[in-house]
Amino acid sequence: MDRSDEELVADCLGGDRSAFAQLVGRHQSRVIAMANRALRDGAQAEDLAQEVFVRAYRSLSRFEPSRRFGPWLMAITANRIRDHYKSRARRNEVPFEVDDLTPGEGSTPADQAAARQVLVRLEAGIGTLPEETREILRLRFMLGYDYEEVAETLSLPLGTIKSRISRARSALRHILGDVV
Repeated sequence: MDRSDEELVADCLGGDRSAFAQLVGRHQSRVIAMANRALRDGAQAEDLAQEVFVRAYRSLSRFEPSRRFGPWLMAITANRIRDHYKSRARRNEVPFEVDDLTPGEGSTPADQAAARQVLVRLEAGIGTLPEETREILRLRFMLGYDYEEVAETLSLPLGTIKSRISRARSALRHILGDVV
């Protein structure tokens, strides 16, 4: 019979290191997938996943048994991704790959150039939003989380997530008004 994540956490806190290895085995692919979707680099995603599990292990004593382990771990992953983006911003790196635009069938070089310009403006607009809102947008649109998963991952009320996304959409519509 499989033990629940929460039972494995309790065992780990009791000194059973193999319990944490089981948690890693259960959640590693999801953590790596989330990091890979955000970073678009498999090697960096695997490095980040290792950091996530080290942080999770060190933080197990602060894990609240009333929460589920999976969303708690995904929150750590989201925080590490956010830290990664902050680090890139300090180094003035662009967080989205403008050159990765894949033109649709029959698109012309002019269409491709226009799409790049829109993406650059969109990135600039996203950069003007508060970090908390950018985090919500990354989880929702880059990583494909639904509203409930975003709320649970960030420990925020569902209504807060919906209103911040709505305000972000309005702000971005205003910034891109002439091209939307």
